[in-house]
Amino acid sequence: MKRIFLAALIILSGMVSLSQHKSADKKTADTVDINPEKLRLKIDSQIKATDSIWKMKQKVQDSLAIQRMTSNTNGLVSMMRERDRAQRKQMWLRLGLGVAFLALGIYGVMRKRKKAKV
Repeated sequence: MKRIFLAALIILSGMVSLSQHKSADKKTADTVDINPEKLRLKIDSQIKATDSIWKMKQKVQDSLAIQRMTSNTNGLVSMMRERDRAQRKQMWLRLGLGVAFLALGIYGVMRKRKKAKV
């Protein structure tokens, strides 16, 4: 049992050590080339890309805000018109009742005068 375990451990350790790429360490050490111009160009291109995306997002948000404001304004105007119609209707009703009571009062006064003369 110990021999099988030991053999499996040796085989696995050999596989793990051979599976590592030895030139990976050399490539990173040899090819590290920090060129400030290339980095600056990359950063500038990324900034331009994010700016253009940000501007498109702002345009979409602005158009949505304009649509919301327009619909809110239209709703407010229609609500105000309905309220004005209701107020006009109430005004005419009150005015009609006032004229009717005025006529009734004048009629009553005229009637008393006729009774007083008789």
